[in-house]
Amino acid sequence: MTGGTALVTGAARGIGYAIAQRLAKDGWAVMLGDRSDDVENAAAALSQESGNARVAGARCDVTDEDEVEALVASVVNRFGALDLLVVNAGVGGGADHLTELSTEAFDTVIGVNLRGAFLSVRAAAKVMRLQGSGSIVTVSSVYARVPVEGSAAYSASKAGLIAMTKTAALELAPFGITVNAIAPGYIDTPMRWDALRNRARLAGTTAEDLYADDVASVPLGRYGTGADVAGAVAFFAGSDSRYVTAQVLELTGGRPL
Repeated sequence: MTGGTALVTGAARGIGYAIAQRLAKDGWAVMLGDRSDDVENAAAALSQESGNARVAGARCDVTDEDEVEALVASVVNRFGALDLLVVNAGVGGGADHLTELSTEAFDTVIGVNLRGAFLSVRAAAKVMRLQGSGSIVTVSSVYARVPVEGSAAYSASKAGLIAMTKTAALELAPFGITVNAIAPGYIDTPMRWDALRNRARLAGTTAEDLYADDVASVPLGRYGTGADVAGAVAFFAGSDSRYVTAQVLELTGGRPL
């Protein structure tokens, strides 16, 4: 499927921007949503880079119900439809053990990663039901299945996201809407390096040493890239996956979970 209309949350940098890049290159109209003030500049740069004039950006805090509803409405008003939602906005939190994890930190991670996903999916699904078509892709994590120390809030949020994704797939299937999740493993992003530094603090080592250990555990011998994740999104958004829904695609480079 090319030439449709997509909304990507958390798209000002990292995985979200790479997904928006791929979609813009494939001819989609793309709205980049992000709470960062840089999102409009990111969209302008992407439009110029891709030669695609149908790229825009809007600031949105996915934990705010009104802002999410307004963002979805702006996509429809600007481009006439909403064919694809990519729920990518997320935070990693710190690396505190459960007994040291503050209630505020827990609520922040759950608020962005799970509440934000719920608000985004709900708003987009209302539009897609009226259209009788659409695709939703959520970005979870392998930590949903295999948590590590210091990931209580993050792992819980990503596991909850998978459960919500599968539920939404069942409920939206009668309307011609597919809902799937991607669960990346080690992806080279700024947020991943933040996590490595947090883990290093707990383990008394360096982020670079942890990175080397990670790479050694991946059969393909490298971290994944944003482009690798974007390729999976392109599959779920395209016509080759019309009969695929309620699935979780793990992007691990062959690393066993």
